[in-house]
Amino acid sequence: MRYRIRSFIACIVAFSTTGIAVAGTLQVNGLSISYPDGLEAQAREAAEAASEVLLPLRAEFAALRTAMAEPQAVAGRIAGLLGAPEQAGTIADNLDHFSPMSQALEGLFSDWRIFRRSELVATGGLREGPVSIVYDAQSDKLTWEVSFGSDQRLTGRAFLLLIVNAEGEFCIGDDHGLEEHIAHSVEGLAGFSVAALHEVTECAMAVGLGLHHPYARWFNEGVSNWVAFQVGREYAPLLAVVFLSCCLPTDADQPVRGSMNLFSWPQKTYANQAIPQSGEGNERLLYAASTELIQQVLREQPPDALAEIIGRLKSTRNPSTKAICAAVQATTGVDCWELLLDYAPEDVRNGIREGRAPALYSEAKEKALRGDYSGAIDLLESAIEIGPSDPDAHLCLAWALRKVGGREEEAEGHVRMVVALLRSSGGGRVAPCAAEDTEMIYLLGRISQHAGQLSRARELFGAVLQRDPDHKAARSALAELDDQGAATGP
Repeated sequence: MRYRIRSFIACIVAFSTTGIAVAGTLQVNGLSISYPDGLEAQAREAAEAASEVLLPLRAEFAALRTAMAEPQAVAGRIAGLLGAPEQAGTIADNLDHFSPMSQALEGLFSDWRIFRRSELVATGGLREGPVSIVYDAQSDKLTWEVSFGSDQRLTGRAFLLLIVNAEGEFCIGDDHGLEEHIAHSVEGLAGFSVAALHEVTECAMAVGLGLHHPYARWFNEGVSNWVAFQVGREYAPLLAVVFLSCCLPTDADQPVRGSMNLFSWPQKTYANQAIPQSGEGNERLLYAASTELIQQVLREQPPDALAEIIGRLKSTRNPSTKAICAAVQATTGVDCWELLLDYAPEDVRNGIREGRAPALYSEAKEKALRGDYSGAIDLLESAIEIGPSDPDAHLCLAWALRKVGGREEEAEGHVRMVVALLRSSGGGRVAPCAAEDTEMIYLLGRISQHAGQLSRARELFGAVLQRDPDHKAARSALAELDDQGAATGP
């Protein structure tokens, strides 16, 4: 749900002393709207919008917050849907972590504040509390920043910030009017309110149940949203419906649906490590597609269908997409693999059906060994889109990326993916496409280092420096090993 929460963060700030004079306060149905001199009409307009859209959700938010304050029942429901009652205690502890967020959001129903844009520009924005509004003079833009406490909790009481321009019109975020701002607030409130259910479900799946294959993110995200909706609607049905609608593809997504690929969508742990993917930059759509897919799988299934699917997977640590789809079909009769193919570009679908990835890898390896690294990179990226779980392809791509130069960060991301894939498969070894090349020896050293085989890593980096004493990356890696040794002690 992070993609929806970001837009909502732009709507809230924690209580702060701004130095901007308040001329009056309008009280409506328990909501206080403060405003500067001359903006009472705008305050009344905001009050009308609040009464129609946001305030009717107050009782539902209160009910959900009450349930979260005593999380054992909610945790038990989540654990039951997952078929993992042993996880209920951990889920309850994790839910408790989100309590300060619920407290912060209470202010959205009781405290709204209107500011002139010129006043925020003059003061440089609002700089206190977990969310800050900062004015950038060079671009003449107001931007939004969020910071959490040392324990990563959103703390402090929030209020809704409304901005009015020189013409007296609402201009939230410099480009949104009041109606759109309120709509985003409702979406964001639903997202924040129900997101805790998603997050604790995802954690239980990945950590507690060992369902965290590097390329099965579609399952983790889709199931977590499905569980969050099922549990959320028991306490806050309207908020849950808004939450779900925010988590599904829209008509506006149709032009770009053909560019996404759920097969090659890496888990968050690896998505932040410079590994490109089909449809990169459209993560919101990937979330939405995953939710839609799981909705299709579990629609009209008995309540314990998900628990049975997960039960079939428990014996397999970090099951792959193929294993998950087999469990889904055995439980529900739904051909999940065929459904997944609808969430991949046409060339990837054809490549999967024809088993084209090994041939692409073989051709890429030949090109790389002849020195055509750019051509090899193109083929390897295509091979990984079709068959993303091949560690040899990731290693060969990392090597080619280092050989062309300037793409070392991407190469490191693929090295880490090699380690993750080997761990997911329970071990194994890679087959380097150029075992005697200095850069490949360096990469094998990095794999050993990330896998915790530090002696082997030191040996390989030493071999690199014997061949090339000026190899900066190998020397830096050895320094990292020295630091690791110093940190762990004798």
